Amino acid sequence: MLIKVDELNTERGERFFLARHKASDYPSQLFDDWYKDPQYKKLSVKKVLFYIGGMALGDYVMFNPTLASFREAFPEAAFSIVGCPSKAVQMLAQEAGLMDKLLWSRIRKHRPWAYKKYKELWNYGRAEGTIDLLVDTQRQFLPSLVLSICFEYRNRIGYSSKCFFSDWKFDEPNRKNVHDTYQSLMLARRLGIRPIPTMHSIRIPEWVEERISRLLNNISSRKIIAMFPLVSCDDPCRQWPLEYWAQLIDLLHDRGYEVVLLGDPGRIDILRSIGRGDTKIFWDILSEDEREYEIFFCAALLKKVGCVVGLESGGSHLAAACGAKTLALAPATRLGRYAPFGDRSWVIFSDRLELEEEMTEEDRVSIIKSLTPRVVCSAIEEILHER
Repeated sequence: MLIKVDELNTERGERFFLARHKASDYPSQLFDDWYKDPQYKKLSVKKVLFYIGGMALGDYVMFNPTLASFREAFPEAAFSIVGCPSKAVQMLAQEAGLMDKLLWSRIRKHRPWAYKKYKELWNYGRAEGTIDLLVDTQRQFLPSLVLSICFEYRNRIGYSSKCFFSDWKFDEPNRKNVHDTYQSLMLARRLGIRPIPTMHSIRIPEWVEERISRLLNNISSRKIIAMFPLVSCDDPCRQWPLEYWAQLIDLLHDRGYEVVLLGDPGRIDILRSIGRGDTKIFWDILSEDEREYEIFFCAALLKKVGCVVGLESGGSHLAAACGAKTLALAPATRLGRYAPFGDRSWVIFSDRLELEEEMTEEDRVSIIKSLTPRVVCSAIEEILHER
């Protein structure tokens, strides 16, 4: 749910709003009774298997509260994950104690002709033996059916095919308006497991936090703006022109801010091309040894900066989960279910998303190009002065 805070002064006729993002949850009466008679306390669980599938950084951050809640309920259990997480996601999950074993599996589309991948799952099932609790995050019938064939388990929770495969049934009223984080948490709540108080469990090695503190020793952290200018997909509706990022950097420098650019190390040349003046490329700041732990240094930095600006990307999700003031530039995307989840998450959006049900890609791109660097700069300063 987006709560409008201010209408931003625009230059090209488009109406943009700065909004606080408050993640929409299911009504509490749906799960309050489950906490009174928690089913998880009736289970003997030593091995938990999570079938997650794709695990980009943003996916992991949105599912992290569910993993953390299960860990709180079963502190001694061995957690195995079936999926294809990036190296950064693997490091975050292992550091937080949320993944003991990875069963690597990448199935782009669940179709009968993916039998070689299904055979791989079958082999995993034979090696793992009986699972005490299978947590199935899929919503399609076929992958859930495949899990039933490939793995032996005593108990199973999942929402696929209206909980057809699940030992515990539950409704999901108005699901399309509920944030993905809360949708996943239903798998824990149905067993009577409450979300952990902090929601996310993002742990950073102490030595990394010490080094970041030294790197920022001579800079007021409130004057640092971190940016994630890139997204991993080629969808033009989720990007903002690179020349706009360069202009925004100039505007921020003129106002006395330090700018740090973060992103995929494989695309550093693009970041360098939009850097201006004293702009720092985060990858270049790190030593060769430190780059091995780049995801932890990134998270440590995000906890300290004044504001993080990004697109609909994993970096924005991580920033919000770390408690940073996070501004997502998604003027042409309905972000209700997927906006960065956090108490200090902000979004810039166009009112045309509310007024027009159907828009072409050309319409969306025109909205994006109407969001000028000056408008974004004013939004950043408004967020920085918010208490």
